[in-house]
Amino acid sequence: MNDLMIRPAVIEDAALLLSWVNSADSLRWKQNTAGPVSPMEHDNWLRSRLADPATKIWIIVRNGVDIGQVRLEKKADFVYTDIYLSPAARGNNNASAGLNIALEAYSVIDGGQQFCALVHVDNESSQKLFSRNGFTQIENDDGDWLKFIRHA
Repeated sequence: MNDLMIRPAVIEDAALLLSWVNSADSLRWKQNTAGPVSPMEHDNWLRSRLADPATKIWIIVRNGVDIGQVRLEKKADFVYTDIYLSPAARGNNNASAGLNIALEAYSVIDGGQQFCALVHVDNESSQKLFSRNGFTQIENDDGDWLKFIRHA
């Protein structure tokens, strides 16, 4: 297998997802998470997200190896996008490919959507990722956070 694909996250992915969310390079850019997440807190959160039909979490897989995750969560105004790629998998178009596969899959499930990514002003890599993949930065008054929008 040489292609990148996504697969739905399952509760058995809890330890993997927890390790990613608690990595320093992930926590640095989280808007609502100030420090490491406890296993119990993460397990409760993951179970609630997996049970929510408006939220989809996919694991990005390349060559049979789990390399990242994409979460799409529909709220009143947009479908919010969260992506994480393990450091070893960065720089090879893996983030763009995983993101686009997930956005397409979500659009098939839930019809045309407006996707939104909130990106810290200092996170240039994520700003470039979303800009390269059809997201447009819009004006907002959210301090250190930039809002990027993409129409399905």
